[in-house]
Amino acid sequence: MEVVELEPVVTDPLRAVVEKTSLGGGGPLNVVGLEQVISDRKRGRPALLALSLERSKWPERLQRPVILWIPEFLLEILGREAPDFVDWRSDTVHFPEERLSGVEAMDSSLWTGPRADQMPQRAREQRIAELESRLETTRESDDPLAREAQIRWLQELGDHLLFFGRLTDAEDTYRRAATVADELQDGRPSAASHFALSTSAARLGLYEEAENEARKSLEISESLNDGRSEVASCFQLGSLAAQRGDLASAEQWYLQSLGLLEELEDRPGMARSYHELGRVAEERSSYDEALDWYRKSLALLEELGDRSGMARSYFQLGKVAQERRSYREAQSRYIESLAISEELGDRSGMARAYYQLGRVAEERGSYDEALDWYRKSLTGFEELGELSGIARSSYQLGRVNQERRLFDEALGWYRKALTGFGELQDLWGRATSMSQIGIVLTEVGQPEQAVQWSLHSLAFRLELRVPEVEIDLHWLTRQREALGEERFSEIVREQLGEEPALNLLQMLEAFSGGEAAKD
Repeated sequence: MEVVELEPVVTDPLRAVVEKTSLGGGGPLNVVGLEQVISDRKRGRPALLALSLERSKWPERLQRPVILWIPEFLLEILGREAPDFVDWRSDTVHFPEERLSGVEAMDSSLWTGPRADQMPQRAREQRIAELESRLETTRESDDPLAREAQIRWLQELGDHLLFFGRLTDAEDTYRRAATVADELQDGRPSAASHFALSTSAARLGLYEEAENEARKSLEISESLNDGRSEVASCFQLGSLAAQRGDLASAEQWYLQSLGLLEELEDRPGMARSYHELGRVAEERSSYDEALDWYRKSLALLEELGDRSGMARSYFQLGKVAQERRSYREAQSRYIESLAISEELGDRSGMARAYYQLGRVAEERGSYDEALDWYRKSLTGFEELGELSGIARSSYQLGRVNQERRLFDEALGWYRKALTGFGELQDLWGRATSMSQIGIVLTEVGQPEQAVQWSLHSLAFRLELRVPEVEIDLHWLTRQREALGEERFSEIVREQLGEEPALNLLQMLEAFSGGEAAKD
C-alpha cells in the first residue's frame, strides 16, 4: 500500500502527489494531509482552486485509484470551496468515532500520536500546532459535525496548554469550548453540549456549574436511553464529587456507571470503574477495599491484554502498599508498573514510577537510593516538559539533601521547585518550598534571611486554611529567639507593615503560649 503525505506548504496538491508517488506502481494510492494544506487561509485558497481546476488531470497523471483520507469536517469545506473536485469522487466512506473504555471518544480521524499523558514535549507542541490548524480551518464553518469537533479540539488544546503552565491561555481555550457548546445547543436539548459545558467548567474550577451541566447531560441521556452518554455523565459526576471530597457520592456515581457498563458488556469500561472505585476507597483509607477493586481491575485488564491499564493498576497497588508502610510490596508493585511502562515506551509512566520509588526509598531512610530515583524522575519529567513533575522531583531532592545535611544543595533544589510551582500557580507547592527554604536558612545560622521566607509561606498557608501554618509559626518563633525581640520585630515590620506586623506578633505570642501549655 502506497501512502503520500502532503506537506503544509503545498499549493498544488496534484503536482505534489505526482512528485512523491511511484508512477509505475499499481494498486490504490492513499493521500493524507490535505487538512494541513488548507489550514492556512491565504495558502489554502490556491490549493482549493487547483483541486477544482485540475480535477480531470488526476486520472490522466496518476492512472490508478486514489483514496483521499480526510477528517469529516473537511468534506463540508471541500463541498463549498472545491465542489467540482468533490463531485468527481466515486464514493465516500465514513468511519465512526472510536470509543475508548466506553467513556472517552477519541478523534479517530487524525489522532495518531500516543495518549496525552504519554506525550513527550516535542510531540505535544506538534499536537498544539495541529489543533490550532484545525480550529483555524473550521473557524467559519456552520456544519454541526465540525462544530462538535471544535469542542473536543478546544478542550484538548486547553489540556496541553495547562500542562505547559499557560494558565491564562488554557482558561481562554476552555471558555471558547464552552461557548461553542452553548451555541451548538441553540435551545435544543443536547446531552453532548451539556457534557462539553460541564467539562470546560470543571477544568476552570467552576465545580458547581460543572455538576449542574453534567446532571442535565445525564437527564437527557436517560430520556433518550443512551447508555454510553449516561456512563460519561456518571463518571463526570463521580469525578466532581471526589474533587469536592464527597466520597460517598463519588462512590455511588461510579457504582451507577459500573451497572450501566455491565449492561453494555463494556469490559474496558468496567475495568475503569473498578479502578475509580479503588481510588475512592483509597482516599478514605479503606485500604483492603481499595486493594479488592484494584485487583479486580487488574484481572480484567490482564484478560483484555491492556498493558497500559495494567501499569496503572500496579502503580495504584504500590500506592496502597506504601500508605500501609509495606515498603517491600510497594517497591515490587512500582517496579512491575515501571517494567510495563518501559516496554510500552511510556515515558510519563516511567517518570511517575521513578518518583514513587524515590518516595519509598526516602521513607525507609535509604537516601542514596532515593536520590538516584528522584534524579531519574526529574530527567524524565524534564524531557516531557511536565512542570508539576519537575517541581515535585526538585522538592524531594531538596528534602533528601536536607536530611543528609547538605544544605547548599537542598536550597538549590528548593529554589528550583519554587520556580516550577510558581509557574503552575500552585499555592500549596509554593508555600511548602518557601517554608523549607526558611527552615534550612534557620538551621545554617541565617535567621535574618529566613524570616521573609517563613512569612511568605505563612501568608499562603493562612490563605489555604491548612494546619501547616503551625510549622511556620514554630520556625518564626525559633527565628525570633535567634534574632532577639527587637531585631525580629524590625524585620517583620519591614516585610509586612505596621498593623500586619502587630497582628503577627500577637499570633506568635498566642502560639508560643499554646506550645508552652503542651510542654
